[in-house]
Amino acid sequence: ESDLDRPRLDGRLQPKARPAYTRGNASNTSVFHPNFLLHKMQLPSLKQKLKQRDDSSIRSDKSVDRRRYRLQLFLLLLLLLLFIFFCYLLGLVGESQEMTTTTTDEYDVFVVSKIKGLPEAIQNMVESRPLLKDSLQISVGNPNDIQNYDADVIVCDPPLCATVIQNQRLKKRSRILRQKTKEIQWIQSTFTGVEPLIAEIQNEPEQEELTYTITRTGGIIGPSMANYCLTWILAVERKLFEAKALQQQREWNHEQLSFRASSLNDLTFAILGLTADGLYIASTLKENFPKCTVIGYLHNVLDGSYDASSFPDVSYVSNKLDDILVRSDYIISMLPNNEGTTNLLSGLTLQISKKRSPVFINVGRGNIIDEPSLIRGLDDNWLAAVVLDVFAVEPLPQYSRLWDHPNVHITPHVAALSFPEDVAIVFCDNAESFLQEKTMKYLVEYNQVY
Repeated sequence: ESDLDRPRLDGRLQPKARPAYTRGNASNTSVFHPNFLLHKMQLPSLKQKLKQRDDSSIRSDKSVDRRRYRLQLFLLLLLLLLFIFFCYLLGLVGESQEMTTTTTDEYDVFVVSKIKGLPEAIQNMVESRPLLKDSLQISVGNPNDIQNYDADVIVCDPPLCATVIQNQRLKKRSRILRQKTKEIQWIQSTFTGVEPLIAEIQNEPEQEELTYTITRTGGIIGPSMANYCLTWILAVERKLFEAKALQQQREWNHEQLSFRASSLNDLTFAILGLTADGLYIASTLKENFPKCTVIGYLHNVLDGSYDASSFPDVSYVSNKLDDILVRSDYIISMLPNNEGTTNLLSGLTLQISKKRSPVFINVGRGNIIDEPSLIRGLDDNWLAAVVLDVFAVEPLPQYSRLWDHPNVHITPHVAALSFPEDVAIVFCDNAESFLQEKTMKYLVEYNQVY
């Protein structure tokens, strides 16, 4: 059909009419493009590919998320490990600084004592020792200041040490006191005997372990005690007191001043309590009277079982008191004050000594014999004389019969005094051990009395 045959409307050429199409009309399917069926066949496959691509994309995203999560978890664990390692390094640094502080920090030392010149002696000796010079700060007080101390270390006499222990007990029970003052680490007693200190510790109903160390001044009284005993032995044997009495009477009496023994080398000296100081007395006696005999009483030794090398100047050691007393010309007591020594020589114990009538010298503790036993021993000639430096009650009461007895010689607990230089040496030696965290000498054991 040509364009001329088309109907015209308003003089214009009309488009060629297309055949009508009705869905489901099979007769009209042939009018579609030949690729239509192909397109219809390929459409499901394309959708599947799109879906597969979407699924693959989703799986890929999930895989990426998992990898990212694992990476974050790994980084978190790494940071945690680094934090722990950093804390460990800080701990090592802290321990190192603490160790450095232990050896370089200053310790406040409070010295309060009735021993004249002790603070100066300690200060001078501390200045002469490099380790102590930079570590100890010395301060001095008087006995009235003992209630107001605030120090790491205290050097004081035993009665004052007892006060310190009382204060420490109160401080332990009071949070306010603990916050206001320092914690004591060490108490150095200026005496060898520490009975007041021990009594204060044992007075506590609940025997709690002390949080501080207590040491005594040991190893310094042996020479003094040896000289004391030697002086009195010579005075008695040479009858110096009788000579003084004859002088006052202007009497010349040669026979009355004859020696008690033909030779001091023939005498037997018994030492009750073979401590280090007791052994020093033994060595002094052997040096002055080489042929004399020294025997010893030691309650915790079995006869024949002791090591003779431990007692080089003692020829015989026994735990049988009677066996020692019956052999003795001099009985020198070095025994401490405890339950085992109280009234050890009281009653009829000394009666066994009557044959030799020894001289009794007591430089240990006064609890070993009571006063009536001493008086009876002298009156019944169980003892020839007694030299007493220690007593059960000190000062010795004015009413004591011992004051007026002609064969009793009394000194007011001066056989061995604590000299400032000796105490300073003991303290400084222990202070060096204290700073170096070593075991100190002369530690006080609470179940013993010295």
